[in-house]
Amino acid sequence: MDALAFTEGTCRGGALLHLKTAYQCLLPLAGAFGPAIARADAAACTENAQRVKALLDSSTPLLEFMQNQRRVFLRIVFSTVPPPGRIARRLLYLDDYDWDYLMKPKTAPLEALNRYLLRWEAEAKKPATEVVPPEQPAELEGLISDERLDPGEIRRHFAWHHYRIARLRLVYAALRLEEVRKRTGRYPDTLESLGLGDYATDPFSNSPLRYRRTGAGYALYSVGANGKDDGGTAPPGGELNQGDILL
Repeated sequence: MDALAFTEGTCRGGALLHLKTAYQCLLPLAGAFGPAIARADAAACTENAQRVKALLDSSTPLLEFMQNQRRVFLRIVFSTVPPPGRIARRLLYLDDYDWDYLMKPKTAPLEALNRYLLRWEAEAKKPATEVVPPEQPAELEGLISDERLDPGEIRRHFAWHHYRIARLRLVYAALRLEEVRKRTGRYPDTLESLGLGDYATDPFSNSPLRYRRTGAGYALYSVGANGKDDGGTAPPGGELNQGDILL
């Protein structure tokens, strides 16, 4: 649970880059939560479920990450200087690319960038199943020196956010399931009986997390970024867009 709290702390109030960091922190933990939860007693399950619920309650929404990223991008593009001459150029230690970039007029591209990112903010309000990546305007070509404006790249950050939320919800549900088993001797037949509310929803499909009893145990998973139920099959090689996200 400390790892989850640390990950949430690293991305709270951040921009899109922090979502990638959170995903990279969580990925090695895949498969570790189930055995740890199974070993916990009922009191520990109750306590840790409350901790995870608090993390979910305070989790930064995707829209806020996107709004912060828009501020970062606009600040990068807006940070131009008037032509200061050769001396200032030497003082700034700029190579030719940086110098050309700083001297390039940015009013029209800045407006285009703002409109583009505002469209992404509108998409960030939607469920993952309804997101339609905006087309990148031609005016933005070469505006920022990397590929961070590419629609596919921004969409990947959206998926990393949903992975983080799915992981928290899976752990929360598993703790509540184990709490019931330790107190009653068996797992419940449905997640609905646990009263998880919205936290029983899979952020990738906007439908309930997949849960079924399997003999003395259970299967619990998210359908993952491909939005398809692969029967509880973990993604090969850790690819986010293939297979399901298991506990």
